[in-house]
Amino acid sequence: MALSNSKNHSSIDVNLILFQACEQGDLKTLEKYLNSLSTTDIKSIRDEQQATLVHYAARFGHLHILEYLIEKKNLDISQLRTEHGATCAHDAAVCDQVETLNYIFHYSKLNNHNRQDSFQKLRWTVRDEQGNTPLHLAAAYGSIRTLHYLIENELADPHIRSYNGFQPIHYAASSGHTNCVKLLLTIAPDTVNEQTNTLLTPIYLACQYGSIDTIKILCSHGANFKLRDENGLNCLHAG
Repeated sequence: MALSNSKNHSSIDVNLILFQACEQGDLKTLEKYLNSLSTTDIKSIRDEQQATLVHYAARFGHLHILEYLIEKKNLDISQLRTEHGATCAHDAAVCDQVETLNYIFHYSKLNNHNRQDSFQKLRWTVRDEQGNTPLHLAAAYGSIRTLHYLIENELADPHIRSYNGFQPIHYAASSGHTNCVKLLLTIAPDTVNEQTNTLLTPIYLACQYGSIDTIKILCSHGANFKLRDENGLNCLHAG
């Protein structure tokens, strides 16, 4: 029986121990509890947001834990998603775990190439339920190292849109992550006045959420403060 499906309080306690082990990089504890479990049982160990052990390992950057779960316990990371559709690659991007993200992408590619029962490989284009890629989330959470890595090493396209039409620049501007905005405008200066599905611009979002430094950067790159959203409002109304 999968640990997370058990009604026994001791099983629930074991799940907490396992998640803590992933947070702390405690491989011995994981091996103690998981070595006798099947891949199916391990996949079913979830927290309240449906995150798995691989999500926790990715968030906290413990490569040796990921290697154990993926290579020894044979977990297909492309199939493990949270309730919002996030993969471990999304979680690594949020937490700026570049080395972890590099392993996730390149192990997946190697695995896909060499195995007959190959897993579906993860790439930077993998989307959650809102259409966000790891690039979007890196911009949204200010993960500047990850942003550099994805653009330079994985050739991620800063023009990519989520399902609501947001590009990475929109997330970076709305969150006030100045360094991310600078990088994105250096790589893709043409995104400065791009509009979402509801016609929001980066400067509109920066004004809405009150990031003065971000507003200055956008203006210096030619942001058009007169562009209007679907309700006929421009960034002067956003504050």
